[in-house]
Amino acid sequence: MKLLVRAVPGAQRTEVMEWMDENHVKIRLNAAPEKGKANAELIGFVAEQLGIPKSHVTVLKGTTSRNKTLGLPNIDMTEIRNAL
Repeated sequence: MKLLVRAVPGAQRTEVMEWMDENHVKIRLNAAPEKGKANAELIGFVAEQLGIPKSHVTVLKGTTSRNKTLGLPNIDMTEIRNAL
């Protein structure tokens, strides 16, 4: 499953801001966009919310961009939307 994310680093807390469409979500991150800190925060947040290990969440595209594509294990999009 692929999840499109618009990351907003440097926020006061990590949280889902809004769903932009069916599989595109905007997430605020409480991490600076330097040395992979924001990516690590994003992976940890998504993994925790879905109840899966961090190793099951990967950044497929956009490691240095605000627009990212995350690779997730076979999880139904309804479950993802409910968890986030």
